[in-house]
Amino acid sequence: GAKDSKKWAHTQHELGLMLLKSMKLEMAELALRRALRIMKQEFGPTSVDVGIILRDLGEVLAARRQVREADATLQEALNIQMAAFGPEDIEVARTLHTIGHA
Repeated sequence: GAKDSKKWAHTQHELGLMLLKSMKLEMAELALRRALRIMKQEFGPTSVDVGIILRDLGEVLAARRQVREADATLQEALNIQMAAFGPEDIEVARTLHTIGHA
């Protein structure tokens, strides 16, 4: 069900973050894309979780020097977060920080 899917997606997201910290970027990208696919499928393309995963995927793409895709991914994350939280939220700040370093 949706609860199991969300748990699996969160596991993939956490795995992607650990792989990013280890600079295993290709594997991090794959894990984050799996998490993103599940979250979009289960909760829609504009869910808060999708926005957070997109930000982390954008960071991986930037680290892999895939600048165009990183920029588009980070902008999509920012749009979702701005709509959900407004400009003063910490998640928006984190995404803006990531954009600034991409």
